[in-house]
Amino acid sequence: MNKNFFLMLTILLCLCNFRAMSQKLIVERDTISIQGLCTVGETDACVIIVADSLLRLTFESSMDAKVDIVSKREIGPAVQYLLRFPTGYIYANRVLEIMSPVASSVEIEDFNLQTKESRTYIVTAPRCYLETYKEALELFRKGSYAESKEKYLQATRCFDVPLDENTANKIAIIDSIQILRKIADKSFEIMDYENAIINYRKILNYNQEDEAAAIRYAECASQKDQVCIKYFADAEKYFNQNEFQRAKKLYEQVIAGGCITFYYQTSLERLNTIEDKQKSNTVITYEWANTVPIGISTGKYRDRKTGGFFTFQTNPDFFESLRSNYAKAERPEIDVAFGWTIRPVKERVPVWIFFGPGYTGVGEYIYKDENTSDKPTLSFYHAISPEIGLLGKIGMVALRYTFQYRFALKKETENYLGKTQHIIGVGVCF
Repeated sequence: MNKNFFLMLTILLCLCNFRAMSQKLIVERDTISIQGLCTVGETDACVIIVADSLLRLTFESSMDAKVDIVSKREIGPAVQYLLRFPTGYIYANRVLEIMSPVASSVEIEDFNLQTKESRTYIVTAPRCYLETYKEALELFRKGSYAESKEKYLQATRCFDVPLDENTANKIAIIDSIQILRKIADKSFEIMDYENAIINYRKILNYNQEDEAAAIRYAECASQKDQVCIKYFADAEKYFNQNEFQRAKKLYEQVIAGGCITFYYQTSLERLNTIEDKQKSNTVITYEWANTVPIGISTGKYRDRKTGGFFTFQTNPDFFESLRSNYAKAERPEIDVAFGWTIRPVKERVPVWIFFGPGYTGVGEYIYKDENTSDKPTLSFYHAISPEIGLLGKIGMVALRYTFQYRFALKKETENYLGKTQHIIGVGVCF
């Protein structure tokens, strides 16, 4: 196992070296060639080589046992080498080889130097990192993520990697995209279009030019809309047939599928309606008050929507007055009210507020000259009587309290009618 490991490592290093050495050095001769400026020797010539310090140059000569490096001076990111060469006829065919551990060597031929001559050469290498980085970026834009990742890895092995290089971040993005693509493709296969859309959208957020992801995204959106339309149409059919349980499941699928606004909002409204219909939101209570002990109230007390109520109250005297039984009909009274119901706190607290306008009519029998044997005259006094109150539910039982305020239409009847009334109700929910 160890031998295999070291063998693979050796192969990898060789490949890395081959990649680096495939970048050949480039030599440009300076246009300035000055005679008589070399001062390092009476019969010698000077050669100045300027190169990027990352190239780490070495030199060999076909005519010299060793290249004499007089000085090596750093000038910013560059290095200036000063080389001394003997001159004369015997060196007419000299070839200088310039070598670097990060790029393949280059030879300078026709290296015929004159005594005291000074030459300058600029040695560069192809910008390995930049070129490789550009290739990786282009592959990324095309959606060829595996090839792009390999190029980014190659860029990290270049000799001229900048200090602020960000290939690690690019590779991390590619890894994320490849994971997202697997999830998206799998979701697409099982027709989970909503999840597929989410993941294809994430891919496009990383790379807007990924045509494959864009095509799949559009296809998923189209398929999802078709599914939404079908689910919604079937749900509406069951809803109109009062098959609420079947309709509810389909509306929930429309919502879970993230359908377009119309289907989504309508499904939410339908679910609220179904929930209200399935709950005991209709209430009937028996109402009792001091002057009107016979009453009934009915209304809708919904969780999410405003409801309405209607209340009717009277007393035995009112029925006796209809029978013209004056002796027993001392104070006939009738109350009618209607209005709205609201649940102010929709979580946990099963209490509703109701309010609305009302009417109160109270009769008085007036005998002429206070003679009770004569037929009396019935006078009815009227009042506007708005109501407000609370209703609470305990299981199927409802408790209702009403506060009524009376505005007499005639001021002289205020005391007879009374200004307020407290009403208690008990009933059932269904």
